[in-house]
Amino acid sequence: MGIEAPTDRGMSVTVLGSGGPFVNPDRASSGLVVRLDGQAKVLVDAGGGTFERLGRAGVDVTSLEAVLLTHTHIDHSGGLAPVVFAMAMAEREWPLAVAGPAGREQHPGCARFCDLLFGPQGA
Repeated sequence: MGIEAPTDRGMSVTVLGSGGPFVNPDRASSGLVVRLDGQAKVLVDAGGGTFERLGRAGVDVTSLEAVLLTHTHIDHSGGLAPVVFAMAMAEREWPLAVAGPAGREQHPGCARFCDLLFGPQGA
C-alpha cells in the first residue's frame, strides 16, 4: 500500500486505515492524520495498524498535538498506546491532548479509557 505524500501548504488529510473490526489484508482499522502546512497535527482515531501506517506516511508522531477518538471501540483506539509510547521514548516533553466522547453502558468514555491505559493504575 502506498501512502501519498502530503502537500506542504494548507491542510491535508491522509487516510491511514478505513477498515472495521474484521481482518482485511488490505485495510488497517480506522485512522486519519490531519496535517497543516505539511506538519502532522491531529490523529483522528488510532485503530489497529495505525502506528505502522504513520511510519509509512512519514509522520513524526512527536509533532502530533491531539488525538481525537470518535469512540473507544478497539478498532478505533487500539493503536493509541504505541503512539503514546513512541512519544515517551522520544522524550517528548509537552502534553498530548486526547479527546473523545463520554462513555455509555459498557464502553468507557475517552477520559476513562485513557486513565485505564495510562493512569496511575493503568495498564
